[in-house]
Amino acid sequence: LDFQGVKSFHEALELDQRAVVRWAAARYRPEHTEAIRRGRIAFERGVQRNDPDAMIEANRDFHLAIGAACGNPFVAKSYARLLTLGLRLSRFLVSYDAPEAAPVSLHLQKIVDQHRKMEALVLARDAAAAEALGGAHARLSLERAATVLRNTLSAEVAVPTLA
Repeated sequence: LDFQGVKSFHEALELDQRAVVRWAAARYRPEHTEAIRRGRIAFERGVQRNDPDAMIEANRDFHLAIGAACGNPFVAKSYARLLTLGLRLSRFLVSYDAPEAAPVSLHLQKIVDQHRKMEALVLARDAAAAEALGGAHARLSLERAATVLRNTLSAEVAVPTLA
C-alpha cells in the first residue's frame, strides 16, 4: 500500500466494512459468536499488553470473523484482501503518536469501544446500526492515518544556510 493508495484503500474498506457488518447482523447465527468474541478479546488483551503485533493480528481476526458471518463468500474474500493489505498501515496507526493526533492510547480505546458495540449489534441483529458503526469504524482509521501522516517533525529541524 503506497502513500497515494491510502485514500482509495480507506474508501474501499469503508464500503466493504459497511456491507460486511450489515450482512453479518442481518444473517447472524449463534455459531458466529465464538470467533467474533475471540477476536475482540484478543485485541483487548493486545491493547492491555501494549503489543502492536498482537493487536494487528487480533483486529484482523475479529474483522475476518465478522466477514465470515456476512454470508457472502465473495464479499468476505474482498474484505479479507483489504484487511491483509492494510496490515502495515494498521501497525503504523497503533504504534505512533503525532502532535495533533489523539494519543495512541485514546485511539486504541475508541477501537475497543467500537469493537464491543459492533459485536453487540451483530449479535442483536441490528443491521442498520451495525452498518453505521462499520462506516464510522473505517473512518476512525482514515482520520488517524490522515492526522499522523500530516504531522511531521521536519519543521523543527534548523537547516543551516549557505553563505
